[in-house]
Amino acid sequence: MKIYLMRHGEPTYEDCFRMGLKGQGAELGQLTAAGIAQAEEGAKDPRIQDVDLIVSSPYPRALHTAAIVSRRIDRPIEVAVGIFEWMPDLDGAEMSPKDIYDAWQEYKQSGGVHLPEHRYHNWETHAQLRARVLPWVQRYA
Repeated sequence: MKIYLMRHGEPTYEDCFRMGLKGQGAELGQLTAAGIAQAEEGAKDPRIQDVDLIVSSPYPRALHTAAIVSRRIDRPIEVAVGIFEWMPDLDGAEMSPKDIYDAWQEYKQSGGVHLPEHRYHNWETHAQLRARVLPWVQRYA
């Protein structure tokens, strides 16, 4: 079985911000016109023409991308709930874009391990991320 895991097209979060959505709700953005065009173009990639299944994260931007590709190459989509981006705060607390960026820098600089000198102590460690994603990926191995 061939499986194609695809990064989503360009998203917009304007409606999420306008609605005042917080935490995971702020992740409900849809694709921009450019993101839709990116998905349409990605569906033409010869490497994916004979895949059996498209696996998508549960986020709308990823599902929309997967739906476009699925329609173009006539393949089914399966949602893998555990496959999504690194979490800057495991409690889903509201964070400013700057705080998210700074937490991401801590993560990258420390190899995904919390250090005593870190300012942010609730981001998802590499070990936690791996433990969350790996069982979902192994379903398709």
